[in-house]
Amino acid sequence: HFRTGVTGSGVADGAGRGRWVAMTVLASDTFSGGSSADLGANWDATRNAANSLQPMKLTAGGLGLAQGTNNTQDSSESYNAITWPDDQYSQVTFGDISTGGLGTGYGPYVRMTPKNEAKFNGYLIDCSSSGFALRRVNDGIFMRLIESTATTFANGDTVRLEVRGDSPVRFKMFKNGVEFAPGQVDTIPGYHTGGRAGLRHSSTTQVGTTVGIDSWEGGSLPFTGRSDLSEFPKPKHRAAVLAGQI
Repeated sequence: HFRTGVTGSGVADGAGRGRWVAMTVLASDTFSGGSSADLGANWDATRNAANSLQPMKLTAGGLGLAQGTNNTQDSSESYNAITWPDDQYSQVTFGDISTGGLGTGYGPYVRMTPKNEAKFNGYLIDCSSSGFALRRVNDGIFMRLIESTATTFANGDTVRLEVRGDSPVRFKMFKNGVEFAPGQVDTIPGYHTGGRAGLRHSSTTQVGTTVGIDSWEGGSLPFTGRSDLSEFPKPKHRAAVLAGQI
């Protein structure tokens, strides 16, 4: 389940002072391979805080991702078939959303630990019918960046987590294409500057035998270049770039 493509539109200043390219889909998966104890060769399970390997599993009948193999432990998987850029996004579409309460659920993961031998690191969103939690993870230990009931999720919703830069690390979160809780950053020393995109499930997520995640995709983000456009030589050139004409 691998594809490449682009979405959106891109522009460039033509002089190397910053280039805006389209958001690029680098990988995707519809989890349609039937019942399986893990997600397949393109995915690596990560270890939880107890250093126990916790792969996720597929449901029977090609319904999609269901739950972790051990529902008392957090389960996370990173996509290993490509080399990931530091500025990246991860996106999931939910089947049946978690009703386990605030801070539980499924969601996208970015800048994940690149090897399954290590305890997991990175940034993630846990999404449920009660709200969401954006977290930083260091060696399997969670640090909450924001937790809120202002945005909730339902069956069929799509959530995307974007991460960009360092010092600070900047995030954007989208529900069905609309940004929510803007302006989130991580400035705490020890923040993560690179890794893989992937997905995860919370240890307290209530799923039963239903499908938690129907599909996933991840990719690269546009490089916006310099925020100061004053060095553009001609006003009409600057206006054309901002209008997306070049």
